[in-house]
Amino acid sequence: MKTIILALLALMVSGVMWGQVKIEDKKIYLDADSKVKFFETVIEYKEKKKMKCKFKNVNENAIVVKKDQNTYALFLKNSNNHSISIKRNANMPEPLQVNVLKNSTDTNFIPPIFTQIDSITFQRNTEYTFTVKGIENNTEIERVYKIKTQTNKNWSATFGANAIFYINRDKFISKKTDNDTTHHVVKVQDRNSMDLMPAVMFTFMNNQKDFSVGTSAGLGFNLEELAAFGGVSLGIGQNLILTGGIAVHMQNRPNNNFHEGQIIDSAITTDMLNEKQYRVNPFVSLSFRFNKNPFKS
Repeated sequence: MKTIILALLALMVSGVMWGQVKIEDKKIYLDADSKVKFFETVIEYKEKKKMKCKFKNVNENAIVVKKDQNTYALFLKNSNNHSISIKRNANMPEPLQVNVLKNSTDTNFIPPIFTQIDSITFQRNTEYTFTVKGIENNTEIERVYKIKTQTNKNWSATFGANAIFYINRDKFISKKTDNDTTHHVVKVQDRNSMDLMPAVMFTFMNNQKDFSVGTSAGLGFNLEELAAFGGVSLGIGQNLILTGGIAVHMQNRPNNNFHEGQIIDSAITTDMLNEKQYRVNPFVSLSFRFNKNPFKS
């Protein structure tokens, strides 16, 4: 008796999970007779792998692309003769979406009578929409089933601090010698060798690994300026991002209207001798991923 009950429960679970769509062994089974009105799932997009092959009497190696692993045979069960439309779209993820749905598998599933009608190929972030329309019990029905691909790499938004290191720290100051009352333009090294700026970083990496290398871009800001960042990142536990790269930001540089050794009026200040200019410098960033705005009360 217990065995029968367990078997019935297994069939019920299988029907809930796979009563409308089953994906297994590069085959997609679509049941248009299912009563489920909407179903959506995500499958993993697999990169095409290349391999080198050597041929006899040929000096060069040939690059062979393996068979596309993203092509699926499409099987249909439609005993009620409903109309079915298939539409292919780009699966645009939500802005900076980091969650990836997992597709479960039921190895005990035995599909009913299905007929192969086509084969479909998925690209990166592809979405197929299957719309079933018909009449059942004198009532119009419409059911929508969606199958998407999504790569392991996704965008993550993090907030942190970026340290910008100055390559060139030259600046002009006004100075007079002990034996002279006139003021001269003198070039010196700025004491500040770096600048620390808060920034929002956007990183494209594999969020399914504890350690993952990705690419990042971001925007930094303070009360006076806006900076842009780009570089290579290391994700640690999906919540901590270390980034190194190039920053484009405002930096005090000698004013081109003056030159070293020039005699100037005493009223000219250091701010006048220098000006803000956009410069490129290396930076290192440490940022964190929060579930909400840390500054919002």
